[in-house]
Amino acid sequence: MSAHLVRTPFSRFLIRSCASACLVFFLLASAQAASRTKILFRFKGTDGAYPFGALIIDSAGNLYGTTQQGGVIPCGPQRGCGTVFELSPQPDSSWKQLVLYRFQSVTDGDLVYAGVVFDNAGNLYGTTAAGGYNDFGTAYELSPGAGGWTKTLLHSFASQAGDGEYPTGSLVFDQSGNLYGTTYVGLNPCPNGTVFELSPSPQGWTKSNAHCFSSDTDGFGPSTNLIFDPQGNLYSTTFLGGVNDDGIVFELSPDGSSWTETILYASGPPGIYPWSQLVRDKNGNLYGLIYGGIFQLTPSEDGWTYSQIYTSSETPTAIYPETLIIDEAGDLYGTAEGGSIPNCHGGEGCGAVFKLTHREKGWQMTVLHNFPGGPGGASPIGGMVMDAAGNLYGTTYYGGGGCNCGVVFEIPANAD
Repeated sequence: MSAHLVRTPFSRFLIRSCASACLVFFLLASAQAASRTKILFRFKGTDGAYPFGALIIDSAGNLYGTTQQGGVIPCGPQRGCGTVFELSPQPDSSWKQLVLYRFQSVTDGDLVYAGVVFDNAGNLYGTTAAGGYNDFGTAYELSPGAGGWTKTLLHSFASQAGDGEYPTGSLVFDQSGNLYGTTYVGLNPCPNGTVFELSPSPQGWTKSNAHCFSSDTDGFGPSTNLIFDPQGNLYSTTFLGGVNDDGIVFELSPDGSSWTETILYASGPPGIYPWSQLVRDKNGNLYGLIYGGIFQLTPSEDGWTYSQIYTSSETPTAIYPETLIIDEAGDLYGTAEGGSIPNCHGGEGCGAVFKLTHREKGWQMTVLHNFPGGPGGASPIGGMVMDAAGNLYGTTYYGGGGCNCGVVFEIPANAD
């Protein structure tokens, strides 16, 4: 494996490179919409610090998420090992934050990069990128009860041959109640990472590998979430590996008790490095992120066709997408580094939220909000969630004042 890693599972701030050589396949009509963004909560450290994973929302409109650090201050050399939190709307239009769980020590779990997911009974599931018995990460369950939430360790990674290390993405359920996730690297025979399965039983949860990345051409460094299609196939990316060693998009198809990998895209322009979770539209098209751009993969009988539908400019206000979600109409929304308020990261902007809409002549980008830094938040590198009314909710990694530990924000529907 060549040593050109420009993003690790412990860094989302990429080296600014690549924009001039990229081809432009879209119509860019970027306009700053009048922002009505609300700051719902500012983290203070003991209640969480540096939210990184995507939020989720329940049927009552409560938000759930994680913070990478914060919580128990004596935990390690950081501000804490991380938290899981709930944010609930109140009758007076304010929001109340409740810490559901504070990770107590490195062995309990550390560096919570991934968000959480619900099961049908209201339990939450997630991963920590480090910590556990071997400090290679954990998978855990949080169950509500009269006395609060109880944590159960489902798996401590790198505990056996072929096990994975550093699960940085969120988990996903299949229709049978099994959980799936990825690890960035692993133990032989899976040195380049794994796609793992956690299956429930009366005796607990059993961990197995759905796929083992064993060679560089097969892919290296799966670090993000998996998504299902209606047929039960899994899709995701690896940051490195493939024929050019700059990442792949892959599909895993169930085949009885095993899974078959198909590499959907692994060639083309050098330096693609896909890292973010894919999203899928109603027609089966996949969308994802490379540094400085957004790509689309279109299925056909002859395979998958790659096209780049957005390329970041090299202007001082350039938008560098970090996350994606998709609505029922097929419009893409995301958070980004950059933006037009140059108070962060050496004048590169404090981040933005954007919308990408497919028009007759191409894709049109609208900037919904530019983060100002300070109390208004900076660096929105975590994923957003949209409620039934079309309101967007997300987090920023920095800002908020005080400990500069991040904020939770809302962008009302029709902000464009």
